[in-house]
Amino acid sequence: MGTIRKNHAGDLEWWLARSAPDDFGGVTIDDVNGRVRVFGRGGPSRANQLAGEIKSLVAWENTAVVDESGRPVEDSSPLLVIDLVPAVKTFSQLNDLALKVSGVDLRGNSGPGKDGPWAKQVGDRLVTVQPDYSTGQLEVGVAALADADRISARTRFGGDVSVIERDKGSKASRMNDNGPHFGGSGIGDFSVGCSTAFTVVNSSSQRKMLTAGHCGAVGGTWYSRINLYSFGTMQGSINCYGCRDAAYLGGSTYNPYVYMGTSGYYNSAWSPPDWDNSGSTAVVKGMSVSSSLVTLTVSGSRTGQSGGHQIPVNNALLCVALGADYNCGMRYTTRSGGSYVQQGDSGGAVLVYESNQLKAVGIFSGFSTYNMYYTPIGGALSDFGLSLVTG
Repeated sequence: MGTIRKNHAGDLEWWLARSAPDDFGGVTIDDVNGRVRVFGRGGPSRANQLAGEIKSLVAWENTAVVDESGRPVEDSSPLLVIDLVPAVKTFSQLNDLALKVSGVDLRGNSGPGKDGPWAKQVGDRLVTVQPDYSTGQLEVGVAALADADRISARTRFGGDVSVIERDKGSKASRMNDNGPHFGGSGIGDFSVGCSTAFTVVNSSSQRKMLTAGHCGAVGGTWYSRINLYSFGTMQGSINCYGCRDAAYLGGSTYNPYVYMGTSGYYNSAWSPPDWDNSGSTAVVKGMSVSSSLVTLTVSGSRTGQSGGHQIPVNNALLCVALGADYNCGMRYTTRSGGSYVQQGDSGGAVLVYESNQLKAVGIFSGFSTYNMYYTPIGGALSDFGLSLVTG
């Protein structure tokens, strides 16, 4: 099926799940061998359908990153070869199964399964629902997992569902700035403390700043938490049962930089003061959807710069319970050492260094004991019709 840039490949899943759910069955990326496996139904016509949608994704992403002057930035990430392989289950079939398990499908549409016997038994202990495309199973994470949960799942879903134990997540400010504001800044509305992610631009060339949707509703006024300079108003926010967790602010000036620097929280021990007012910054040079075993960095105002967030081998989109919300279209990492995110880092920038350049990966949303959860940057841009601004 040809080739695709690595940065585009990571967004294949959410694009094809939306545009071709009946033909599509998932994506895995093999960095080592330079290949992307697209699971799909067989036959030339279906392969052509998927190929057409892949071209549409590439066309969109060629406009999704712009420089300071608003000109599209050429993607120079490595080319990966695309292999079309038979799907065990289509995305639609996995959607139907997810509905029965949790009451919400993998795209965030709700249904009657939330009131089903198994979902009622698990209740608010349901943490994650994630597909494994190579096996056609759903991996379902449950807090305080009991043998009765496994037995019930096996009785109701057979071998289609694998149940594992997972910690339930929590929703999780750089403060020393005024306009033009940077990513990783501390923002507040006098009741909630959050962080910012990346500078973006709309079709009218107006700059905005991304953050997490659970930080606040549209219309709220936000301030820089250290000096109470106006940071802007919440102009767009998504955070509901089955939705992604993303938002954007407008009404001030914003730069394509992110605060970096030391952490105030390391290996479960605070090193007061926890607010990191470091003036260290780095320019965002592009967008990346990092694949398996890559280690990410988070810039948030509570913790500062935290590392050790490694993407697992099965890097599929998932639905995850974070506090009272059940967000979908998310990704996660596992902890592999280093400092860790905390409350107040929500909305912060999830980043990766590629060839010594800082690339935007997503918006930090929440965490559990061993995992960090984030909204992919491509999904947030697509939801709001925005483009990432680079320097």
